[in-house]
Amino acid sequence: MASLRSQSHKGYVAKASLPALPPPLGTRGLVGWLRQNLFYNITNSLMTIVIVLLLWLLISSSSGWFVFDAVVQGSSKQECLQIDSGACWAVIGKRIDQFMFGFYPEAERWRPLICFFLLFVAIGPLLCPAFRPAARCSGLVPFIRFWQACYYLEGCLACRRSRQRCLVGLC
Repeated sequence: MASLRSQSHKGYVAKASLPALPPPLGTRGLVGWLRQNLFYNITNSLMTIVIVLLLWLLISSSSGWFVFDAVVQGSSKQECLQIDSGACWAVIGKRIDQFMFGFYPEAERWRPLICFFLLFVAIGPLLCPAFRPAARCSGLVPFIRFWQACYYLEGCLACRRSRQRCLVGLC
């Protein structure tokens, strides 16, 4: 009886595989990404909606002052206030050195520029695949770069030695 049953119920074996079907439309592309990352469950959906509303309120309320009512031409704050009540971007051009260097002496501004360059030297092994073997030591980089920055900026010891105001902020 078992032999009759095994002979009459031969299984179907496909000779060629069927082509793969594309994933459903709701799971791919922008819609799929939004569903997976922003609207995966009710908590993510509510947080996404609240954050989008807050961003909309922030951007729509501040864009007028920052961009549309802003004053670009002018030489002082009083001139900007006479022209319009928005942001006074004319001051940025006049004070760009102060924004970049603060009250650092003009003759010594090469020091913070070197530290800024060292920042990119420190990040280089982490970002560039050609420097991956050097990235093994990247845990020590912040400590080494800190002492290099202190050396170039003449940290606390130099300030105390020369009895000048400490410009680095470490004293």
